[in-house]
Amino acid sequence: MKKRKRRKKTKLKWSAVVLLNLLLLGIFWGGLIRVLSLEWSINEQYRFGYLVPFIALYLIYLRWSDKPQIEPGDSSTLLVEGLLWSAALLLFPLKIIWESNPDWRLVYWVQALMVYAVSLLFLFLWGGKSWAKWFAPALAIFLFAVPWPMQFEQDLTQGLMRMVAAITVDFMNLLGFFAVREGNLIQLANGWVGVEEACSGVRSFQSTIMAAYFLGEMFRYPLFLRLLLIAFGSVTSVFLNVGRTFLLTYITYKDGGEVMKTWHDQVGYLVSLSAFLLLLALALAFNKLRRKGPDSRVEAHLAGSDVLNWLGQWKSASLAMLCLLSYPITHWWFQRDNAQGVENPLIASIEWSRVGHEVEFGKIPIGIRSILRFSEGTQASWRPNSDDKENWLVYFFVWEEGNISSFADIHKPEVCLPAAGFQLSDTAAPLEWEKDGLQLNVDSYTFSARGQKIHVFFAVWNDNQNEAVIPIARTSGERLRAALRGEKTKGRRSLEIIVTGADSIAQARVQAGAFLERAMVIRKSRS
Repeated sequence: MKKRKRRKKTKLKWSAVVLLNLLLLGIFWGGLIRVLSLEWSINEQYRFGYLVPFIALYLIYLRWSDKPQIEPGDSSTLLVEGLLWSAALLLFPLKIIWESNPDWRLVYWVQALMVYAVSLLFLFLWGGKSWAKWFAPALAIFLFAVPWPMQFEQDLTQGLMRMVAAITVDFMNLLGFFAVREGNLIQLANGWVGVEEACSGVRSFQSTIMAAYFLGEMFRYPLFLRLLLIAFGSVTSVFLNVGRTFLLTYITYKDGGEVMKTWHDQVGYLVSLSAFLLLLALALAFNKLRRKGPDSRVEAHLAGSDVLNWLGQWKSASLAMLCLLSYPITHWWFQRDNAQGVENPLIASIEWSRVGHEVEFGKIPIGIRSILRFSEGTQASWRPNSDDKENWLVYFFVWEEGNISSFADIHKPEVCLPAAGFQLSDTAAPLEWEKDGLQLNVDSYTFSARGQKIHVFFAVWNDNQNEAVIPIARTSGERLRAALRGEKTKGRRSLEIIVTGADSIAQARVQAGAFLERAMVIRKSRS
């Protein structure tokens, strides 16, 4: 084999122009991470996003050691600079649209692809076309941390959960244990298991695919082997989640739901670790096989300079100021019409100590949190009397400003309960309730499930009651028009009361009104 030529190392000489270039690139990346961090913080499936920037830096570091030589600038530099100015201007509408629609994943992808392109443009300026091409695969790993389109993600996740539930039930019955599937629920002789709780919405699926791409990039595999790793990771993730769901279902069958909860997280960590170790073993096997043949590394070094072509000091400073200007402009855009708000919006909360019964607080499933994106959520249950058949289950959600989702009221009973096997059998006139200036119209429903009647009361309202509640689903046109008008919901709350075992809906309505009067506390915001 030929000896590789020893080449000069490119040295970074720190100066004002270097710092301004890096600052400008950091502003683009910082804005994107700020947008995505909201999703990373509330959606368990994308919690790994916090690690991806560091993983991307590590992959860039690996490629830095054998990067191509720097190409001298040419006439295309002017075009690249023009594209950078266009990207800076695009930040203004993107930021305004996102502030009005913080759950719109199309905005995530537009901004992520823009920042990725901006990074390649900088690389083109600094080192030429060969630099942009050389570092592009390492930077691309960040795209795995961008949430998938909501409809696609929900269809895929729900389909995987139904498949996992069906396979688990088949295995249980094959081993002689009673199990019946109802949607995403598994009925056992001694209780129920929710697949969302058992496999957390197949939450390791996205992170496993990202891990497969990481290993393919780290070992510099050709495209075919990288795709093979990703395909293997996808199948492995589903297979391990089937095993996880079956194990937790079996534990529930043998020892009950409480014992299953103690094993829930441990089994989840084991699944994630096992998926990565299996991927690593396959990647190492590929690497070993590749080393038996001729060296397939492409010689990337080209003749050229060892001095980076930085974007000019005044140009980079002007672009940085333009990007930062998008923040006060966006703030002004949503404060133009002060009539949209009120000086002291009404804030409603529940004092659980006032319920009058011993309250048990449960863990809200991760799947619900990832869809509803609430800031605070409480699941509480109690029995009015220990020997009574009546049971109460209450969900109370809070969305703070900047965290409002157009799906914030998607958990309406007529939408979510049928998916869990409940059938809507009757509706009643809304329960009109008022206290200390807060007026609520509480919708009333009756569902049938497992041979019993379930009475449900639901209300969703804004802290500022002068604002209309955002619809469940909004078209792209409606989202854009809301941003153009500077509309942004300041805060929102919802309450869902589920009563089983009541003699009639009339009795349940009276008790629901009494609960609101006793436990709901209204105060005015200090702002």
